[in-house]
Amino acid sequence: MLALKDIEDAFLADQRMNIAGVKTCDTHEREFDEMILEELMPRVPFILTRYGGTKPDEGERHADNSSGIKGREFHLTIGSESLRTKKEAQRGCYDIMDALIERYDGFVLNVGGSSVTLSYDGDDPFFSSKGLVTYRMFFKWTEN
Repeated sequence: MLALKDIEDAFLADQRMNIAGVKTCDTHEREFDEMILEELMPRVPFILTRYGGTKPDEGERHADNSSGIKGREFHLTIGSESLRTKKEAQRGCYDIMDALIERYDGFVLNVGGSSVTLSYDGDDPFFSSKGLVTYRMFFKWTEN
């Protein structure tokens, strides 16, 4: 089994190299709240990655009725700002979200001689205040 830190490092390195128009691409371990997100304004547009946990794949069962492959997931928070209209900030997020889906849905990520396959697993609006708009995206992976 690959080390989580190695998968995260490889994912972040690939984002930094391949997702254009992003000022900050990093991890974020704290819970998001209005105060934290407002502190992040100087770092927009951003992609902040956080490990989201492991979930059993209920669709696959073994003979002993135990669950099959477990889906591990990253939560990405995408942030953009506009001093003019909220619509512009949303569209700034949309561009980044589209680029992330295009790059990582079905992408095989090299992790130190091994690999994982990433897949897009949804998104949702997250936070909007004072010109900052954020969305959350979910990418799960399986080891190859």
